[in-house]
Amino acid sequence: MQRLLAALRASKPAHLPRLGLRLVNGLAEPRPPAQFWQHYVRTVLDPGTFDRLSPHSKCLLTCVACKLTHDEAMNASAHSMVERVFRDVTTPKALPLLNIELLTMIMVASHTLRIPLGRQELQRILQRSQELMERESYFNVELSVSFIHSLGAVVRVHPMLREQIASSELVRNVVTKLPDLIPRVNLRELSLVLYAFDKLRIIKDKVATTVMSRLNADRDNIRGQTLSTILYACAVHPSLQPALRLLTQNVTDEADTLTGRMVCNICCAYLKAGLWKQKLAELLENALPKMNAQELCNVANLMMHKSVDVTESFKSAYVTHFNNSVVKLRLSLLDALTLTQSISHWGLTDRVDRPVLDEVLTKTIEADITEAGAKHVYLLHYCVIIGCASAASAVASRIDQNLDYEPLSNKEIVVLFNALHNLGSKLAAISKVEGALKGRLAQRKRFSQVDLQTMAHWGNYEICNLIVEHHLEELGQPSRTSFRLLGALLKVTKSEKAKTVARQAIELVLPPRDTDSPFNEHGRNVDIIVAACELLPHLQVELSVLVLFDKTLSYLTADGGTKWDIDMRSLITLLSVARKLNTRSDAVSSIAYAVTRRVDGTIDPSGFLEYLNAVYHLDLPMTPENRILDIAGKVMTAARDDRIKESIVLALLSMAFGAVFEPASVHSLVTQHLATLREVSTMGLKSIYITLATGGTLSGAMYPAVLRAVSKLASERNFPCPSIGSNLLSKNLDGKFYGRSQTPATDVADPKLHSSVYATLRKMQKDREGFKTLLAEVPVAFDYVADILLIPSSTKVSHVGK
Repeated sequence: MQRLLAALRASKPAHLPRLGLRLVNGLAEPRPPAQFWQHYVRTVLDPGTFDRLSPHSKCLLTCVACKLTHDEAMNASAHSMVERVFRDVTTPKALPLLNIELLTMIMVASHTLRIPLGRQELQRILQRSQELMERESYFNVELSVSFIHSLGAVVRVHPMLREQIASSELVRNVVTKLPDLIPRVNLRELSLVLYAFDKLRIIKDKVATTVMSRLNADRDNIRGQTLSTILYACAVHPSLQPALRLLTQNVTDEADTLTGRMVCNICCAYLKAGLWKQKLAELLENALPKMNAQELCNVANLMMHKSVDVTESFKSAYVTHFNNSVVKLRLSLLDALTLTQSISHWGLTDRVDRPVLDEVLTKTIEADITEAGAKHVYLLHYCVIIGCASAASAVASRIDQNLDYEPLSNKEIVVLFNALHNLGSKLAAISKVEGALKGRLAQRKRFSQVDLQTMAHWGNYEICNLIVEHHLEELGQPSRTSFRLLGALLKVTKSEKAKTVARQAIELVLPPRDTDSPFNEHGRNVDIIVAACELLPHLQVELSVLVLFDKTLSYLTADGGTKWDIDMRSLITLLSVARKLNTRSDAVSSIAYAVTRRVDGTIDPSGFLEYLNAVYHLDLPMTPENRILDIAGKVMTAARDDRIKESIVLALLSMAFGAVFEPASVHSLVTQHLATLREVSTMGLKSIYITLATGGTLSGAMYPAVLRAVSKLASERNFPCPSIGSNLLSKNLDGKFYGRSQTPATDVADPKLHSSVYATLRKMQKDREGFKTLLAEVPVAFDYVADILLIPSSTKVSHVGK
């Protein structure tokens, strides 16, 4: 380091640029450490040195800056050096001393370091380059092509300069003289010109005709990087898209020699042109290990945007590559967003290494220095969906700290609102989002019905009232979305306005009409009919809901149900409505039979839970028993939400308790899935109690989890766990510690209930060490069991006329 600094001090000003080039390229010495470049830039920018440099030498300094790594350039303030060069070499005095090669250096530095040129600086460069190209004695095809290519690269990084460059005299002359230029350039140079023309958006039919003639003539010689660049440049121009069909065989022939970047460009080209084929999917699948994060994300983003059918083979290759390389990937925030979106979009959540992914995403978020914005909102959304809790918390914290809500669209704020609630975040961000939503709702900003429904689902009373007050008139004709929005609102608010709108909408749809009427289209849409039925439980005072519901079901199940092809999820929804209305008829039984016959292990867990609750409450048959339990096992295995899994377990046990199923058939299934829970919640403890109460046993591996759950619940309820002693049992049955915290002395404990709990727990941990501790804590955990001591379900059902 000292030797390098000595050489730096000893160098004459004119020698500094070439010294920097030798060192940055590792030609004269091993590459200097990062600290050296701080001294180098400081020395170069010294007024006594920089002012003595020629314009040529100053342009060479931009090459040095371009060769530095991102961290080296930032630490050395190389950007300030390049900006100083731009100002000095574009003056009317210095610019005439520059040739095309030096002008190209300036343009390359602008797009490589992302430093925009001023409009006046750029205009002078364009004028100077035009003068040089018009002077035949100075015209050099290779250098001119490099400059034209650099113009396209500048526009890609600084799109606000496109119009100025594309309309310049230089570019107009190049387009005019293109037929004369194309025969003089080789194929690689042709690909660079095409790239620039694509970015400048100056490809016209005349240009396309000239280019296609050359491509047809030299088709067999188009390979490698030239092939990928030409395809990428032609993709979005209809007049050049025949080139993609022309060169398809070239892609196949070159498959083994293409780099990851080339495959990325080729695949993106065919995706943009709408010419994606299975052979390209196979090419991409084999090239995945060659790709870096940005290349992988570019292709994945386009595949999702173009709704490409992704094969199982590609999914397997994608997951394998991802799991093998995720730790090595250097992700930007945008890359992280694309990867999480692809995992969610292609249903790969359960196949990726989530703990490692969560860690990588968290590090990416913590390293990101950009201000929170829309990208952070969507990244939070997908992190929540795929279950990366640590990353979701990290991005939620960033959003809480410095998100400006003003630039966000209404949809983006609702996405954030939904994600924060799903995360269960207690950050101040939730109240901030609520405040932003209330303000926009009060200002009558336009929201989609789906966004309004999301707000109503999570929203508080004030948000729902604002929706009712300012946005119900936007609903228009009845639709499934509008009915679901009304249902979400009526769960929170009892607004007469909302009830009136809901009643009027239902009267347009129910009962369904076979006869011609202005609203016949609504009455014959099954999805809308089902959505309308979901509103009925909220309007039992305003409408004769049982009559309407019975007529609707009779209509849908007429002729044995062959009149309509109703999907199973809609049938389950109708059963759920019947449960809420506490009604059963032949039509309800018919629907339940259809669901029981068609249900299988692919049903979504929440739908299966809804089905179980409905048929159990309505006392409808579920046969054969073994098949239903087998489906339950598959559904719980697939369920990622522990709350839904616990709810299914509790529903099955309740059925066993009510003699719908044989308890012995349920116990093994239940204990198997209880053992997979990350922690045993209150609902899980209820399930354990019913298991033990109906003669089941638990595996030894579950005892620690149960003890932790009991202890946690005791702590949450402020239950003072007594010390172990001979009179422990009586102390917990004397009326002081049998419920939530302490009960008043006037309350009387139910010793029978607690004796029953203790008796069943002895089956679980009889003669095991620590049993006394469990007995000391158990009343707190099980004081609520009275609410699950079930009565025969048939007494709950009100039969409606058949």
